Amino acid sequence: MSWSVLQERVCHTKISDVGELKRRIKNEWADLNHAIIERVVGEWQLLYSSALTHFKLMGLLLQTQFDKLSLISGDMATLKKSRLCHEKKKKFDKSTRKLIQK
Repeated sequence: MSWSVLQERVCHTKISDVGELKRRIKNEWADLNHAIIERVVGEWQLLYSSALTHFKLMGLLLQTQFDKLSLISGDMATLKKSRLCHEKKKKFDKSTRKLIQK
């Protein structure tokens, strides 16, 4: 059931004042099958709970992937530094050998 059904039931004819509107809403609300309303609310609660669980899991998955990427990029930075150090050491060794040979 949606709010539009209640609106249709309440507003099927012209309403003269706020008091009449309140009476109609109370009467129509009392006439509704509340077991149906409770079932629909329960279904929404279940759906909401499932969606919330899904999004929490997706968040954990994304965080895990982000952490992996951070580790990989950190490893790449370390690897780059290591290569630079190795290349500088090679150059230093070459220049040292040249000086010794002279």
